[in-house]
Amino acid sequence: MRNISLYGIISIIGFGVRTFLLPNPFKSLGVNAEAVNLIAGLIIPVIAYISVGVFYRKGSSSAFGSFCFTLTYAVIVGILYLIGLFKFKVWAVILFAILYIALVISIKALKDRINRRSFIY
Repeated sequence: MRNISLYGIISIIGFGVRTFLLPNPFKSLGVNAEAVNLIAGLIIPVIAYISVGVFYRKGSSSAFGSFCFTLTYAVIVGILYLIGLFKFKVWAVILFAILYIALVISIKALKDRINRRSFIY
């Protein structure tokens, strides 16, 4: 029998959440929503992976990294859903992009601050 790791469990749960529980953030586009969602489905994971890489060191705790990826993916989908409520107006895209970048930078700064105080690297 194959050993199941915590990483494996969390990654399977994360896949299920991303696939079945998160809404299509482009629903407000009407007929083109599925096509846009398919294209964005290739881009969103890359953005989530890069964002997690800002504050997570690959291989340090795979289960935590998988959880952070799923959480980041969900945040990005949530932001896109909120932007969709504003019909993807340019100002909404810019505003939420700035807020997302500020959130990622803040998490990185908080992690660095915690690491400096606890001497964990």
